[in-house]
Amino acid sequence: MQTCVNFRLSERIQNFMSQLLIVLLSTGTPENSPTIKTLQMMVMDFVYLDLLKQKSQLSISNNINQKFELKLSELPQKFQDVWMIIDIINAITDQTKKTPYPDLLFIQAHNILDKSVVFTLDDVTVSSNYFDNRSDLQLINLMNSNALIAHSFSEFIHSLGSAYAANSISFELYPSLLNIPANCVQNRARLFHVLGASVEKVLSLFDFTFAPGKSILADKIRVAKIYLLTRKRMAWLEQSLKETTTNEPRTYIMHHFPVFTPCIRNSHWITTFNQGYRELHRDAHVTFRSDLHRYWREDRIEMDRFDRDEPSRESITGMCADIFTTRLPLFILCPNDRTNNDLNRDRWIPNVFPPNQLIPGRIKKQYRFVGQLVGIAIRRKHYLDLKFPNLLWKQLVDEQLTMKDIEDVDIQSFVIIKEIEDNMEKSQSAENGCDTDQLLSRSMTELRFDIVSSAGHIYELIRNGKDIPVTVDNVKEYCTRYCEYRLNEFHRQIEYIRQGLYSVVPKYFLTLLTASELEEAVCGNGRIDVELLKRNTRYKYSSLESPYIQRFWKVLSEMFNENQKKLFLKFVWGRTTLPSRDEDFKQKFSISLIVRSECEADKMLPLSNTRLFGLHLPSYSTTEIMHERLNYSITYRSSNDDDH
Repeated sequence: MQTCVNFRLSERIQNFMSQLLIVLLSTGTPENSPTIKTLQMMVMDFVYLDLLKQKSQLSISNNINQKFELKLSELPQKFQDVWMIIDIINAITDQTKKTPYPDLLFIQAHNILDKSVVFTLDDVTVSSNYFDNRSDLQLINLMNSNALIAHSFSEFIHSLGSAYAANSISFELYPSLLNIPANCVQNRARLFHVLGASVEKVLSLFDFTFAPGKSILADKIRVAKIYLLTRKRMAWLEQSLKETTTNEPRTYIMHHFPVFTPCIRNSHWITTFNQGYRELHRDAHVTFRSDLHRYWREDRIEMDRFDRDEPSRESITGMCADIFTTRLPLFILCPNDRTNNDLNRDRWIPNVFPPNQLIPGRIKKQYRFVGQLVGIAIRRKHYLDLKFPNLLWKQLVDEQLTMKDIEDVDIQSFVIIKEIEDNMEKSQSAENGCDTDQLLSRSMTELRFDIVSSAGHIYELIRNGKDIPVTVDNVKEYCTRYCEYRLNEFHRQIEYIRQGLYSVVPKYFLTLLTASELEEAVCGNGRIDVELLKRNTRYKYSSLESPYIQRFWKVLSEMFNENQKKLFLKFVWGRTTLPSRDEDFKQKFSISLIVRSECEADKMLPLSNTRLFGLHLPSYSTTEIMHERLNYSITYRSSNDDDH
């Protein structure tokens, strides 16, 4: 009797949730109602899991197809599309290749692809057999790097076939595609295109503010984000930025202290960062989302004028430069720098605080302000030179950290753990009753339940851990606690940075970016792409064919190293990174001629205007003189705004 009651109650709940889903999806999701969107996400998760359970039960009775399809067809078409998308994702990510692709995929493909293309189950199945995770990612990279795909997917597919026929694809970049037939590569690209178009169609149904592990459907889409084109996901993010822009009427004045004469007052360094934090942090969550022409005016004491930048590039660049110094307690160089290991020695990690103590309130707010500066970079395309390792970017987009992420900044971090685990494995496979204690003794000599942090401080893993030796009986607990500490050492600090970032840029689509894509959205192209800059340059009183312009590009592309290119960009623009794409240049670089004879020009230095992203260039007579004058200016003169 009790079982019958539970069954009826469960069936009533199932019916209620299904009806609620029908109501929610039929009325549409109010864009300004996050509560309704959250409810809708929860109901979709419930119905999805319930259908999975029913499908499993039906499969036992060998009566799966008709009954299940009938149940699914009773739900709204939008939810059926979601179900199809999850089925596609499951099939793509199944390394065994046993998960079938849904029939609805080929109906969708007919509507999305060129009508002349026949896209069948055999096409998808055969091409899938050639692909693994590595080759999938290389194909996605190829698709991301091809500008034609944004104009016409059909033309891209045709050009892909032609490139294979002419052997013109750079297999240095995509070696895994080398031995895959061209038609299979084309069909796999079609599959990814259909997946992307299908996800975009139902994107408004999802609530990506759910943390990982809190929504099975949101997590499924996050898993598949690497199979969705970057330009698509960036477009979704841009749209969310427009929708969350505020109309904030205030403009702040930041009193700027010269960054070349830092001083200490009341135990705090007076730096550009501290000045910006003091003036801006209280209202940054509103101000930095506004559509103001500039967020503040900068009273530059050393120049006795108000900067007209929007916002001042030099002050933001100065704030970021201060972050990566010992003048602030926020970040430290990663342990690989301390131990002289080459990997990521120039990367900065959050400072370490005792795990059993609260982080001071001022430090929390400053971490949040760092996150808000990251938000400015994304909103205004004001790219920052932030020297963070991959582990920080991963946590900002809610990706799980691994031991490799920690080893990338501290290669010695898991040496002792690996040695212990190796010895434990040997002891388990040892024959003739080999003594386990003897095998482990080498790796556990004088070990205690404490740990040396990334900052070089010693912390206890458990209470009184410094007095508790590691033995055969507790070694597994030691390894577990050790790994937990390492993987969560910066969790609190990065959480505060994330809070600041999400206060300026909505989390909604941010977690659909990968760690490297977020870094590029914030920092621009880490390498100065001279050809990209050249395509986005305007000339005044000259042209690309002018001899002195040709000399300039030769110096920049062939004679300057990467550091000199960054200094040049700072000289003319007040920043050290370029946008990654042509469409992200909100302001073109301009080169104008200082009209002088070559004899006079050779005695002059170039001038710059960071506000206008401009270079005033004399017509130097030789490439060598051009190189010498430019190098001197970028090295010893940060800019010449309004000084010429």
